[in-house]
Amino acid sequence: MLQDPSIIKIIPKPKVETPFKVNLWVVLSAGLFLVSLGTFVFLNSYLNPSWDQKRISAEQELMTLDTGDNFDLKNDLVQTASKIGDFSSLWSKHYFASRVFDFLKSICLKKVRLKSVNLGFEAGRVTLSLDAQTDHFKTLGEQLLSLRENPAVRQLSASGVSLSDSGVSFNLSIELADNVFTSANQ
Repeated sequence: MLQDPSIIKIIPKPKVETPFKVNLWVVLSAGLFLVSLGTFVFLNSYLNPSWDQKRISAEQELMTLDTGDNFDLKNDLVQTASKIGDFSSLWSKHYFASRVFDFLKSICLKKVRLKSVNLGFEAGRVTLSLDAQTDHFKTLGEQLLSLRENPAVRQLSASGVSLSDSGVSFNLSIELADNVFTSANQ
């Protein structure tokens, strides 16, 4: 016979007591934690100098540098700082010639074949000379238009345009902004 599910019978269950060994381990673990925490606080506050003491000793050391007691050390620090400044200045002006390949990949049309590339860096000017070939005059025009619209191109000139059996050959001389190849443009 089925019982009515609306009838709920509550049967009190006996309380489960934890064994003595479990209680003992909990008390010992808590005691060990408190002892280790106290030891940490004691060692940290009484055996180590405070941060204020470290700061005061560092300031006193800096004062001795200013008074001339360690003139050689101070002179070495000044020379090292100067060398780091010089290197930073040189690095910011260094040209990465290998970036020419990424630049050429971004500016050349797929139908244009490069026969030779010359890259020159002199007195703040970056010049790129290309000897190239394509199938049609239309592609040459598109290439020139693409280069003229590129913000990195300062000057552009085409020369030596000739028609042969293999297509249209031409030379391009491009003056570029120097930031294309410097470390500032990474």
